[in-house]
Amino acid sequence: MFKKSFLLLLLITFALNLQAQDREEKKKSKWRDKWEHRWDMWHDDARPFMEFNYGLGEPKHKSLHDNLNEVGMLEFKIGYSTLDIYESDYVLELDEKYIFGSNISNELKNNNKSFTGFNTEAWKFGFGNRTGYGYKLGEISIMPYYQYDFTWTKIEVKNLPDVTILSIPLPAIAEDVKKLERFNGNFRFGNSNAAGIKIEIGGFFGLNADYETSVIFPRHLFWKQAGSFLAEQFVIQAVDYFVEEIMDRSPAAAPIVNFILKNGVSYAFYVLKRDEMNWPFKTETPLTYETARFGLSFAF
Repeated sequence: MFKKSFLLLLLITFALNLQAQDREEKKKSKWRDKWEHRWDMWHDDARPFMEFNYGLGEPKHKSLHDNLNEVGMLEFKIGYSTLDIYESDYVLELDEKYIFGSNISNELKNNNKSFTGFNTEAWKFGFGNRTGYGYKLGEISIMPYYQYDFTWTKIEVKNLPDVTILSIPLPAIAEDVKKLERFNGNFRFGNSNAAGIKIEIGGFFGLNADYETSVIFPRHLFWKQAGSFLAEQFVIQAVDYFVEEIMDRSPAAAPIVNFILKNGVSYAFYVLKRDEMNWPFKTETPLTYETARFGLSFAF
């Protein structure tokens, strides 16, 4: 009797181990398929696309005494996009990689010259990745997304005073000038995130709207920047894994959960980096932009 019970226990344990291994293998296979799919997007299944955006934004520096005036933005993106059915006939997966260039200035928002703060113009370029899950409704695809960009921005402050010739040099003005000169006239590295929604019609024409938060670093600190980036991406990858679990059980909920969690994480990191550019490391206060954008895209 003892031998039979022991043998039965061994068989049950063996069966449970096989089930666990099978589940683990399925998860690994799913992750392999996902990354192979992202690699393949640079090949035959990727659609070339281009996108035109216009936005209204506000540059900020938390330690300035004066304000930076609001700006307008024109942007052009070009890259490759994949849009695939994911495990059901109505849930989509979006993955886009692109390069972009932007012009940002006060004149693109308002021709009124009677601004009270600092006037700026900026040229920005970089590359990024836009991902998300969405819904297919006939010929219309609705895709809430998360976006991450690496950027280089050259800022010109148009009305930066020369404090050496002021008849009454004010400490507040001198401090502001010193801080803005850290950025003025030079390309500075940074990153940006955007939370948005894209509506594609007929697989060709798209409308998109998003809210972008950008951080521009006054100087380049490679190790601290890498540490800050890895900390954020670790949390984003954990969200990715969690959303995959939701996709297995409730595909209809996954696009919304993915949008809320990823963009919630990225905005939390942005808020922390507004004070210290490479949070969690003690570093300088950066220049930031918050921009609402609207655009048109065309996929081929």
